[in-house]
Amino acid sequence: MLKNPFYIYGTDFLKKTYLNIVSIDLREKLKLIKPTDFKIIFGEKDTATPPQLLLDKVPELKNNIAILANGTHDIANTNTTELVNEIAKFTNLH
Repeated sequence: MLKNPFYIYGTDFLKKTYLNIVSIDLREKLKLIKPTDFKIIFGEKDTATPPQLLLDKVPELKNNIAILANGTHDIANTNTTELVNEIAKFTNLH
């Protein structure tokens, strides 16, 4: 069920750390933030934290989510320009 290589091949410490992180449910906390105050940016091909997981659980956040085409979990390195452009668009609105 878990596809993350850190979990599959990792040490017991890495597995426990991974499970501690992914088991945190922040849906209710996200609902407390004004929708105009944040943007969540995902990579389209991110298998570690797929954007659809959040959209399925909190569909009302769809306007707060940007999905970078062909982006993976490492969008800061693989989609740097697109990431910077998304941040610039968001910050220019504020």
